[in-house]
Amino acid sequence: MGTTDTALSGAKAILEYCSSILLPRQWDSILKLHIQEEFPLTKIGGTYESDKDLIIEWRKNRVAKGLGIAAPGRAALGKKPARPRQRKEKSL
Repeated sequence: MGTTDTALSGAKAILEYCSSILLPRQWDSILKLHIQEEFPLTKIGGTYESDKDLIIEWRKNRVAKGLGIAAPGRAALGKKPARPRQRKEKSL
């Protein structure tokens, strides 16, 4: 992960990549995802930067969370397991 081949520099490059994998095509939507859902994005020296591998990993985790399954290397997501019921003993 994190090779220079996967680096995305600038809003235009980030939007083009996101559009190619069916993520939002509007910059406001990407910023909203960054703020609300930890979309991998940072600003370095006045230029927005991201990474294709990080975006794919973020997307996989988001899909897994939506399906209620564990993402690779993560704890299980979704509903908590039901606690076993204790039987009440009948009094005589």
